[in-house]
Amino acid sequence: MRKKIIGLFVFVLIVLTSIFIYHVLSFHVTSSDPAGGSIPTTQQVIVFSTNEGLRNIDKSQVSISPSILDHVAVSKNQIFVYLNQTIAIGKKITVSITDVTSVSGKKLTIHTTFTAKYVTQSKLSPEEKKRELSKQDTTYNTYPLLNLLPLITNNYQITYKLPNTGQKKALIIITSLEIPANNPTAEPGSPSWLAAVSDARTQAITWLNQNGFNTTSYQLGFSENYLLKEFNGIYVNPY
Repeated sequence: MRKKIIGLFVFVLIVLTSIFIYHVLSFHVTSSDPAGGSIPTTQQVIVFSTNEGLRNIDKSQVSISPSILDHVAVSKNQIFVYLNQTIAIGKKITVSITDVTSVSGKKLTIHTTFTAKYVTQSKLSPEEKKRELSKQDTTYNTYPLLNLLPLITNNYQITYKLPNTGQKKALIIITSLEIPANNPTAEPGSPSWLAAVSDARTQAITWLNQNGFNTTSYQLGFSENYLLKEFNGIYVNPY
């Protein structure tokens, strides 16, 4: 019995030693923001921290599905992946970064998937709270309507995409969540389905107009490729 206990102790010690050596000697990601596989719908920066200093990373090394990458930056041992739009609740985003190289020449590949969920301001990470405040002082002063988004109701969802370099308008994206009352299983494009989409858009646009929407600073986009001319907007792939 005593030999079994000693053997078990030695086995546990070997495992713990191996883990310790791995974390000390190997080049690896130590944390990410966000963590835990979910990302707040408002968050547009993903941060990966490693246990060693990093060489610069080119945008071509970063792949994001869906394709919403704006740019990437490196500071000391951290990688900052900037997104060009917010993510609709429940949608997934996959980030892959190849040939991440430490200053000593070690390499690794980062591949992870996040699912967007609504998170209240009070529950954001301290770093994300700081970034949110910074955005309010810069871009969000130019486009004040974005401070109120994303918005989710029973009938519609409103998200947004920040303007890319050289663009002047922020994209406001409306998604219909309304189900036709007289035909819950209506096919997309059918009369009852189109009526529900039209009603949801009308409600969303009414809310936007009441909260500072204007065609000088904002462009309307819709997740359904129907009734675009009727609502003076463009189609945006909801991915």
